[in-house]
Amino acid sequence: RSDQNGQLQRLLPAVADVRQEDVFRELQVPRFQSAWTNMVVAHNAYNSRPRRDQEVCSAVFDALESVAKEVFSMPTATFGDVIKEARSKQSFEPMTLLVLDKLYALANGNFRHGMTEPFKLKPSEIEFVYLTCIGGMLMFIRA
Repeated sequence: RSDQNGQLQRLLPAVADVRQEDVFRELQVPRFQSAWTNMVVAHNAYNSRPRRDQEVCSAVFDALESVAKEVFSMPTATFGDVIKEARSKQSFEPMTLLVLDKLYALANGNFRHGMTEPFKLKPSEIEFVYLTCIGGMLMFIRA
């Protein structure tokens, strides 16, 4: 679809599109400025032609990490440290934290500064990372 500026936007399923809009709305507070900036980069990379897949994944995960660190007041921690803190406080269901642990491993191995191989995620995996990070941000914000 075209946005208000005539730029093409990729269509997400309606439910996912609503969650994406929720994230943008929820991040519009000063404490989430860094996450907002990363989410804008991720969204722009997602909608670019051709889509900039590694940038999508890296920026949306950085947004997730930024939100988690802000919510837990751990500005210098890693995402792994935040997950450990969430586990110790029993903030979320253990299996949810396990999923976040695995997402963190996926990020470090495939598209963040610690990646061990060239970027090679498939288009469907890009969607998975993008939407999972959006869901994670909402989970942390609304906890």
